[in-house]
Amino acid sequence: MTVDPEHNVSLKLLLMRHGDAEAHASLDSERTLSSGGRETVALRAKQLRSNGYQIDYLVSSPYVRTLETASIIAEKVGIKEVLISEALTPGREPDEAITALEPICNRDNIVMAVLHQPLISRLIEYLSEVDQPISTADIAVIEAPVLAKGCCRLICML
Repeated sequence: MTVDPEHNVSLKLLLMRHGDAEAHASLDSERTLSSGGRETVALRAKQLRSNGYQIDYLVSSPYVRTLETASIIAEKVGIKEVLISEALTPGREPDEAITALEPICNRDNIVMAVLHQPLISRLIEYLSEVDQPISTADIAVIEAPVLAKGCCRLICML
């Protein structure tokens, strides 16, 4: 992949771990957000707005807690559609997540993905080569000229 060094505009990728979830459900994929988890996600959405992040695409794992997280973010920041990707579920590999996100990660875009541990930590490290702890409802802000292994920079954590 060739990057034009004269063009310094980068894509921004926001990787969010879902909000705090209830401890039990018949299936892990059916766990819902706790009331505290919903409140924290709403605060994160407010933080996104106050920091000027205008999200172009919002994509989520199909698990209930990530869909609930994405729905709260979408409502609070004015996103009309949440895209869903199986590549963002817990057991997936970073390269699978990147393959799913690449078509919507273009320069001048801000893409937000809502996903799970352990994938989110592995994806942050894969992209930025930074081993960054991430708690529920945390957001890693990543910037890069391209979405590829080791080519990204972890800008901050929200």
